[in-house]
Amino acid sequence: MVNEFLKYGGSEVRYKLLKIINIIIEKGEVPSHFKKILIKTLYKKGDKSEYGNYRGISLGSKLLINKILFRLRVAVDKVLRD
Repeated sequence: MVNEFLKYGGSEVRYKLLKIINIIIEKGEVPSHFKKILIKTLYKKGDKSEYGNYRGISLGSKLLINKILFRLRVAVDKVLRD
C-alpha cells in the first residue's frame, strides 16, 4: 500500500484496514498475498547504468508490521499503567 492511499483514503479506509489487521492477529495467520513484498529500486548516485548505484526498498509489509507494533505498544502500556 502506498502511504498516500492511507493519508487521503480517510477514516473508512483506515477502519477497514484495521479490521483486516485485527482478523490477522486473531487468527494468527497472515494471508499469502500479504507475504508478498513489492521491491522497488531507488537510484542512489553515480552512473545509472551500474547496478551498484541502486538500492532496493520493500513496500507493503512495513505497514502491517507497524500496525501490529502499535497494537502491542498500546496493550503493554495499558498493562504497565494498571
